[in-house]
Order: sequence, then structure tokens, then C-alpha cells
Amino acid sequence: MEEPQGPPDSLQREFARERLKNARRANAIRFWGVSAFFLLFLVLGGLLRLPAWSGNLWLFTLYWLATTVIFLVSRRSERIVLASGMAVALFDAPIVFFLQWATFPTSNPSGVAGFTVGVYVLLVMLSAFSLQRWYVIFTAVVVAAYEILLQHFAGVGIGAMASTVILIGLAAAVCSYAQHRLLRFVRRVDLHIRAQREAAAARRQAERIAALAALGREISDTLDPTTVAQRTVDSIVRLLGARTGILFRLDPASEALVAVATTGFTSPSFPIGSILPAGAGATGQAVRQRRVVTTSDVLAEAGISMPADLEARIVESNHRAACAVPLIVRGTVIGALRVADVEGRRFTDDEVHLAEAFAHHAAFSLENARLYAELDAHLHQLETTQQQLVEAGKLAAVGQLVTGVAHEINNPLATIMGQAEMLSRRLSDPAHLERVAKIADCAMRAAKVVRGLQTFVRPQPHEVVPLDLRDLVARVIALRRDTICFNGVTLIEDLPEGVPLVLGDAGQLEQVVLNLVVNAEQAVAAASTPRIAIGLKVRDSRVRLSIADTGPGISADILPRIFEPFFTTKAPNQNSGLGLSISYSIVQNHGGRLIAESIPGSGATFAVELPAHRGPAPEPPPVEPDGRQLRPGSVLVVEDEAHVAGMLRDLLTDLGLDVSVIADAENAWRILAKDEVEFDVITVDLRLSGLSGRAFFERLERELPALSAKVIFITGEIGDVESEAFLERSGRPTLRKPFSVKALIACLAILLAPKRSSTER
Repeated sequence: MEEPQGPPDSLQREFARERLKNARRANAIRFWGVSAFFLLFLVLGGLLRLPAWSGNLWLFTLYWLATTVIFLVSRRSERIVLASGMAVALFDAPIVFFLQWATFPTSNPSGVAGFTVGVYVLLVMLSAFSLQRWYVIFTAVVVAAYEILLQHFAGVGIGAMASTVILIGLAAAVCSYAQHRLLRFVRRVDLHIRAQREAAAARRQAERIAALAALGREISDTLDPTTVAQRTVDSIVRLLGARTGILFRLDPASEALVAVATTGFTSPSFPIGSILPAGAGATGQAVRQRRVVTTSDVLAEAGISMPADLEARIVESNHRAACAVPLIVRGTVIGALRVADVEGRRFTDDEVHLAEAFAHHAAFSLENARLYAELDAHLHQLETTQQQLVEAGKLAAVGQLVTGVAHEINNPLATIMGQAEMLSRRLSDPAHLERVAKIADCAMRAAKVVRGLQTFVRPQPHEVVPLDLRDLVARVIALRRDTICFNGVTLIEDLPEGVPLVLGDAGQLEQVVLNLVVNAEQAVAAASTPRIAIGLKVRDSRVRLSIADTGPGISADILPRIFEPFFTTKAPNQNSGLGLSISYSIVQNHGGRLIAESIPGSGATFAVELPAHRGPAPEPPPVEPDGRQLRPGSVLVVEDEAHVAGMLRDLLTDLGLDVSVIADAENAWRILAKDEVEFDVITVDLRLSGLSGRAFFERLERELPALSAKVIFITGEIGDVESEAFLERSGRPTLRKPFSVKALIACLAILLAPKRSSTER
């Protein structure tokens, strides 16, 4: 009988184990069978003294002893038990022959030989336990030979001998065929089991590949690290049939693990954001050792440290079996994946490899998501920086524009105001004086508009004095009241007395209030009930001036940007986007806050909060000098603007001074250098064609220092950093165009103060 060809190693090992077990069973059957016959010999031959049994008692006693020794030794040694199978043919068969031959004298020989046929057939059947075809055939041949020999000695006929050979041959054939069919059946069952296992393994592999592919598709749909982490733990837990899964990220500073995604029944014990100390648990060991760590009971595993709180959480979750895989990207550990189950669960090699594949995939996906987030943040920062550069360029352009515009506008404004001053000195008709006053007021208002742009160029308050905001608001309302009433807007004023003063520049703060009032007027232009409310009160040592309107309000997405330069919601031809930004800068430079509050559809409120001034009340302004307080003297006017030069000449002449006008600094230098004429005052425009006023003064400082001490600068520039620094460093009086006669006299008084007589000592 042939064994299945080409069985796998596992089947060969199973056959070997089965042969060993069958050999032990055969020895047991032989032992108990021989023991039963030995007992029969003892009874019939020893006790009853029957001749057919008593004559063979000593031989059967030796047979039983040998069988017992073989049985006992085979229980201890595999080699002996396998070799003992040969005893059926080489030991049992001859013993049976000699036992039966010895019985001939006391029994019927042919009957004894016939009984032996059954014993030999039993031995052939016993040899089938070996599961080896050659052994059955060998045993059949040996027992057939002994039986034929025994029958020959018993005088049995040839026909009976042939029948015996046929009977033993049939027994051997039946045993061999049964053994063959059994082995073929075992082979088919093994092939079927192997096919099922391979199919199951292929199915599991397909499921794993499909899960990895699905995870890849899901991850490719998003670059959000949280979504990537959650999809990873959901997939691995579902695929491994585990109870829980956690994905940790590694904090490089503390080396602690922070849970970023959880699934299963672990959320109450390990919520998102929970922290695992460095090196704690199987997960901490996996990160520290940079390899997979598996355990069927993490609490009983040697070498795994477990803080008390972590142990309590694991006991609470009852998931003590764990498979922890580090997440490694380009040699750097960035986190860990932990899959857990109930105590006793052992993760197979295939499951560990699958967890590693998921961890590897998740690591790169998380790293890509992180890099994308960083790239997006950097791109957003770059866009913001680019926008800031654009706005900075606009502001730089505005600064240059302000400097040029201020000089070009302030010169004619200075001429207008100067001429108005001279007219007011010469006229006596009240109607004419009123008109001249209006001219001067309009010129001054234009000058304030130009100076308002100075906030962007030179943003610090100047001329800071204690102010009453009630008076400041009253002046602004006086300017806008006619327009407000004409547009049908209801104006509500709540300006109580006793509100503390504030420190500030009146001109700048008036500009802030005027800008807010004008914005409110524009906001209520289309309102069904246009109304503007102006209130004043004290809040936490601050004076709060609020201007509320009933306009459409400001949406939440626009509100944070309304103070940005050049940002506006109005049409391009309606607004430059600088009004609120200038107002914001002015208020900040005064140590205050400009706040915008709005509910869309319910109007908007702008509030100016300034620190309350608790100091003494302001002293009355000093009496400004007039021309009578100046002593006679000579003045050199260096001015290249003809109208301004003419206005200065007329003003100074009216003040009783001798005036010389020079259009450029080069000629002025030549006159001063000749020492032919001595001047008490030299007025110099800072911006001159040719040699500038600055260069002219520096030349005087070097070569004629006595004359440099007689210089008064006149300038129409504002905000030029270098010019402002030069004026401050020079220490000379400065008149800023347009200026009043009083301001001119105040500067002249520094150099032309009346000299004390010898008796005033």
C-alpha cells in the first residue's frame, strides 16, 4: 500500500505521530491479548492440569514476560516502540507456531493448525496499525509460511494449505486496501483543508489589500491629520477584529504620546488628548525600542513599566492584550498605533505584519498631512506678507504724496492766511472783517485736513493739552449740524457736565470725531428712521465718547478689518479707506482705544475711550505777544515762493521791521558773507531750489556760527523723517505753513525781544 505522494511537511509529521500512537496501541493490544491467554493457560494448565495446556505453560510464560517487557519499554522510548512493530512478524508469529506445534501430542493436530489460522489473521490485522503497506505484506508472508509449515506437520492436505494462503492473503489485501483508502481519504481531507486555509488566507489577504487600498483612497480624499488618524484606527480595528485602537502622536519635547484618534470601547478610559508618559506601557516601549511590541497581558508582561494611573485605565477598559507599532517616517518616530483586545488574545504574525503595514501607511499619510498643513500655513503667511508689502507700498506712496502735497498746498494757504491777517489789520467795517475771518477759518480748516494725513507719516500727538470733550464735540457738531438737518437725520446728544478732561491734541481728536460723525451720516442715508446718537460718559477711569447710528450695521466677517488701511466697503470713488485707519492711529497715539460694535441690521456704534485726566485744570493761555513787544530790527527773508515772500515782506513791514527778500540761498550766502549788512533775524524756507535750507544752515554753522543763531525756519513739509530730525537737532524756532501772525510774532520775539535799559537791573 502506497502513502500519498508529495504531502506537505505537516501531513508527514502527522503520519509519524499517528504511527507512533498506533504502535503503542498495538503493543497494548498484544500485551492485554497475551495476558488474557496467559491467564487462560494458568487456569486450564496450572489449576485444572489439562494436558493440552499444561505442557505449554512454561513457553507461554516466557512469551508473556517478553511481551510485558516490550510493552513497558515502548512506553518510554519512541525508537523502541517503532521497532517493536516488527515483533508481530519476527516474534509473535514463531512463538504461536511453537506453542501450537508443542500442543500436537495432546490435541488434534489438524484442529490446532486450523485454530492458528485465526490467530495469524489477527496478527495481520494488528500489523495494519503501522499504516505501512510493506509491513502488512511482510507480516502476511511470514505468518503464511509458519501456518503452511504447521499444517504440514499436522498432516493437513494441500487444498487446506491453499485455502489458508488465500485466507491470509485476503486478510492482508483487505487490511492493505483499507489502509490505502484511509490514507487517500486523509490526503483528500488534508488537500481540502489546505485549500480552505489557502482560500481563507487569500481572502484575508484580499481583505487586507482592499482595506489598505480603501484606506489609501480615503486618506487621499483628505489631508486633515485628524481624519487620517481616525480612518486608520477604524480600519485596523475592523480588520483585526480587535476591541479598541488608539493612534498617538509623539511630542518631541517631552517624548510623551498624545492620543489623536480612538475607536472601540476605549474612549472613556483613553479619550482624545489623553497623554501617555514617555516609555509607559507596551506603546511606550514600542516607541522607545523602535519595534513592534505584542503581549497577551500587558499587566503581567515583564519589562513593561506601568504608571498607576495607566494601569487603572487599562483595568477599567479590560483590554490587556496589545499590539503596539511605532510610526516611523524617514528614520524618525512620529507616533504609535496601539490595537488592544481582552486578556489572552495573541496576535499572529500575519496580524502583526498587517498592523505594521497600516502603521507605515498612516505614518506617511500623517506626515504628508502635517507637511501640507505647514505648507498651507506658510502660503497663507506669504499671502499675508505680500498683502502687507502691497499696503506698505501704498503707505509709502501716501507718505511721499503727503510730503509733496503739504508743501504745495501750505504755501498758498500761508499766503491766504497772511493776506487775511493784513486785511483784518487794515479794515474797520465789521462786514468786511467777518468775510476776512471766514477766509482765514477756511484756510485753517484746509491746513488741518493736510495735517491730518501727518498721522501716517509722523504718528505721535503734538500740542497735548487738557481737553473737554464736550467742547470738542460741540465744535464738530456746529460744522455738521446744517448738513445733518438737511438730510433729515435726527441727532441725539447726551453730553453731561462734570465729565473729566482728557489729554490730547485738539486738532487731531476733532478730526477723529468729525470722521466718525460723517461715517454715521453716510450709514443712515438709506435708513427708514435715520438717527445718530452721541453720548459721553465715564467708564473705569476712562472717558468714553460713543457715536451710534441706525444704519445697516457691519457684518461679522468685515468687522475685524474695518481699521485696516485702504480697506473699505464703499465704492472706489466714494472712499479711500484711510479715514478709520487714521482715526485708529490717532486714538492709539493718545493712549486710548477706538472700538467698533455692530449687530447686522441694528446699526453700529463707534466708541473712543481715552484715559481721564485727573490733574489740575488747565491754566489760561498766556497773552500772546503783538508787534509792539518787538524791538526794531532787520530781517532777511530767504524764500523762493513769490507769494509767500511777498506776504512775509508785508507782514514784517507792518510790524515795523526792515525786510530784505532773497529768492535763493546762494545769493543770501554771498550777501551774509560780505559783512556789508547785518541782520537780526534770518527766515529760511527749508525747501529751496538750488542750495536747500538745510544745507544753507549747516554752512552757516560751520563758517558763520553767529548768524546761524539768528535763523528761523519756515516749512510747509510734514512728516519727512530726515527733515524733522534736522529741525529738532538744530534747536531753531520753526514756523509751519500756514501760520498766523501771532505765531510769527512769537518766533520773532525770541530774537527781537526789547533790550533792557541799564536801569532795569
